[in-house]
Amino acid sequence: FTVATYYIFPKTFFWVFLSIVVTSMSWISIGSALGYYYTASEECVPDGPNFDYTYYITVTGVVGSVVNFLAVILYQNFLSSWRFRPALIFTIVIGSLASIVDLIIIMRWNIAIGIPDKVFFLLGNAVFE
Repeated sequence: FTVATYYIFPKTFFWVFLSIVVTSMSWISIGSALGYYYTASEECVPDGPNFDYTYYITVTGVVGSVVNFLAVILYQNFLSSWRFRPALIFTIVIGSLASIVDLIIIMRWNIAIGIPDKVFFLLGNAVFE
């Protein structure tokens, strides 16, 4: 499909498409495993987040949807005038922060600085995802 894009579409479109494909292929996703970690009971993961399913799925889903809506508005107002490369780099950096949020919760660094799991997850992972 990528090769066909090279021959069918303008070269600029091909390079944009290729950068998106390479970025997507290099993204390591462990979301399913983290779902078990976040919702595991106290017996399974001592001192873990132990989120109930209502919070993990519903509350974070609603907050994530609202943040995504706000992100579209911010993009239209600020990033739409940017050139492609800086906008792509900016979004990759922001997307990478979601992985850092997971690492901070797993390592329990958020608790060490006094931020509860639910607050940090909501302001971090739910917003970035």
